[in-house]
Amino acid sequence: MKIHLAIIFWLTVAWHLPAQTSPTPVKLAIISEAPDAGPIADILTAAFSKNEKLHLLERTEIDKVYREQGFSAANKDYLKLGQMLGADGLLLTEILREGTNEFLNIRLVAVKPGVVLVTDKFPSPVEHLTEWAPSFAKRLDPFLPKLAVLVKDAIPISVVNLRSAIQSTATREIEWQLTLLSIQRLSREPQLFVLERRQMQSLVAEKVLNGLDDSAFWNGSYLLDGTLDDQGYSDDTVTISARLVPPKGGTPVPIEVSGSRTNMGEVINRLAEKILAALKPGATNAAWNAADEAEQFYAEAQWAMKWDLYPQAQAAAESAWALGKRTPEAARLVVRAYAETLPDHGMNIGELPVYQVPDPGEFAPLDRGLEFFLQNTAVLFAETNSAQSFRLGLRLLHPASGCWRVIITPPNNAPTTRMNCRRCGKKSAGYWRCWMRIRRSSTAGGPVRGMIRACSTQN
Repeated sequence: MKIHLAIIFWLTVAWHLPAQTSPTPVKLAIISEAPDAGPIADILTAAFSKNEKLHLLERTEIDKVYREQGFSAANKDYLKLGQMLGADGLLLTEILREGTNEFLNIRLVAVKPGVVLVTDKFPSPVEHLTEWAPSFAKRLDPFLPKLAVLVKDAIPISVVNLRSAIQSTATREIEWQLTLLSIQRLSREPQLFVLERRQMQSLVAEKVLNGLDDSAFWNGSYLLDGTLDDQGYSDDTVTISARLVPPKGGTPVPIEVSGSRTNMGEVINRLAEKILAALKPGATNAAWNAADEAEQFYAEAQWAMKWDLYPQAQAAAESAWALGKRTPEAARLVVRAYAETLPDHGMNIGELPVYQVPDPGEFAPLDRGLEFFLQNTAVLFAETNSAQSFRLGLRLLHPASGCWRVIITPPNNAPTTRMNCRRCGKKSAGYWRCWMRIRRSSTAGGPVRGMIRACSTQN
């Protein structure tokens, strides 16, 4: 059965769990799933060996258990292997081949609850390994306290959604930010294992880990959902009316918090405090400083962009923005994280070639990037020289609006191809027409922002 990847806060976006550590170092086994991943496992072993919070199991110990238990390449029960080793966590490395492309796939498994905490896929071969390995080790450091959590103490919680009672561009932005921040904030608590329910169907492992089926763990999740401003909209205050639904049909716990729309971090902190009080996990409430968190998320987004981890970069950059880092550089980082999702086929304005029709799931990040761009033009074009912002806007529009051309002359007559092209191209075609008018007739500044806002209302 395929695994739902329990990626703590959107595909592993969390550097900042509280500095609570277990009394003794957690035991981690680094295992290469195939010989071609062995050198990477050795490099990671050297990087993690400097971490005093870890006790790395020796390769000889791992090999001994392999022999005694009769494990082989065709018979790898990873959960049993971790249990036999007495490991708290497993770090699994493998080389994946997708067509002509190769990727380094790394997964961190919490052995006690039997849950995948992290999965990262890097282009292979990884460049600058000596720089990458210690930075990746630092990235996983916040997850180590979760490895020590006993299964009886682990609390799974699925964040379904926080929906606004009033639908508009502005309220959609608030929905996005508050849902994302709630996942991140709850993920800071060592005993909470957080899954975003909206992504459960898309976040499935391409390869099942033998012996590891975490569906039972997640099927016992608490569910968190809620409505924003259900008693009416206020320009100054946002209200969250949430429900924490226990597993197996328990009585929902109503939770209501409110706060300033300009301080989302504080609103989410109040929500987390009430959720923790309802769950009574026995852990102290983690400190939450919005400004510090914003800087850490910004640094994480930069790291993820450097190593081509675009979903992680998107979530981290959006988090930094939602927590108050509203600089032109931060805005451009958000846009670039979305713009790099699909490959650039050139910038020939006369013709927009599309070599492969993206499905709606691939188009969604571009759509979100365009929406963010249009909503935050005041910041993106605040500087005298806004050439970077112009280029990023074009970088978003190019792969998106190219789908419109395919609707007219699709590569084949398959109904799904035509449907996907229509869904991908309809909105972006309108954006593209507006953008070209802006590019031909305006320079950066107030007129540009006004025209982009007009584009936003049309689409």
